[in-house]
Amino acid sequence: MAVPDFSYSFGSGKDNPKGLLLSIRHEGEKSVVELTVEREQCGLPGVLHGGITFSMMDEAMYYAILKRGLETVTVSVKADYLSPGWLGRRLAAEGWVEKIDGKRVSAASEVKDLSNGKTVAVATGEFKVVDLDNFRPPT
Repeated sequence: MAVPDFSYSFGSGKDNPKGLLLSIRHEGEKSVVELTVEREQCGLPGVLHGGITFSMMDEAMYYAILKRGLETVTVSVKADYLSPGWLGRRLAAEGWVEKIDGKRVSAASEVKDLSNGKTVAVATGEFKVVDLDNFRPPT
């Protein structure tokens, strides 16, 4: 499996000036995605938009699965928002694989505020193993 080129990905692409520019690393079997909340990312004044929180968890789960050598797409995600992600705070989303069953992968994620350890959101997701070459734009 060749690792896809994510340089222009909305979540983690380093060449996408309009993307989230999430930093990604691995800690054991978990992936960790970090973001410092900026004003342009807020929904309510001073509070990170829930869609960006969701994107952090989706990316964290995806990269945990990719670390296992599986190319997947998101099928469904259930997210629970527990506390605000405040402006200026550094947040970290951990993602991990819970189960692999053939072409189905179950994963989970948790976003925490690194300044106080408070959980901002949690999610569980279902992913499907695919050939990502089928998701390339037609030429």
